[in-house]
Amino acid sequence: MEQGKPKKQDQNKLAEIEKRFALWDKVLDQIGPIIEYFKARLEKHDAPVAKYTIWGLIFLIVLIIGVSTLLVALDKLPDSAFTFIIGTIVGFLLAMAKMFFRGGSE
Repeated sequence: MEQGKPKKQDQNKLAEIEKRFALWDKVLDQIGPIIEYFKARLEKHDAPVAKYTIWGLIFLIVLIIGVSTLLVALDKLPDSAFTFIIGTIVGFLLAMAKMFFRGGSE
């Protein structure tokens, strides 16, 4: 094999990595408009009650995840129960996001 020439396999891996970086660039370009959208939605819901409710829910979710993670680490809670808790929280968050995006309860 000649010195300094990359293998065909290495060239394919490099091309694959470049494609992934191009995909990430597209994703990262979309984050700015998404953040602006959420800022605009939060400004609409600027009432103190809504802010306290949102922060209360965030605190509760973090507390549940933290305690359940600790219990799994100490082998007091089975892994399947932890998975169930995480799945339930994700379902709740998706339902809240749906309500948030549509602007009301359905």
